[in-house]
Amino acid sequence: MDFGIDFFNLKLLSDLFTLLLPLSISQHPNSQPFMARKHLEFELERLRDTMSASFGTNEQLRQRHDERVQRIQLLDGEMMNLRKHRQQVRGTTQYFCLS
Repeated sequence: MDFGIDFFNLKLLSDLFTLLLPLSISQHPNSQPFMARKHLEFELERLRDTMSASFGTNEQLRQRHDERVQRIQLLDGEMMNLRKHRQQVRGTTQYFCLS
C-alpha cells in the first residue's frame, strides 16, 4: 500500500482553506457568504475525513515520515562505510601491487 501524499488533495485542502479565510463567521446565518462558508467548511471536513482514511492521522503520517528519514539516514551511513571500506581495499591492493 502506498502511503505517499496525494498532492492534489493537499492543494485542494489549501485552496478550500484560502477561500474560507475572507468569509466572516459573524455574518447573518441566511446571508450568501455565510452559506458559502458553511458549504466550504463541510467540503473541507469531508476532504479531511477522506485524507485521514487514506493516509491515516497526522500523527501516523509524522511517524511514517520519521521512520523513512531514519531509514534513509541508516542507509546513508552504510553507504559511507562501504565507500571507506572500498577505498581501504583499493589502497591495500595498490600497496601489494607496488611491492
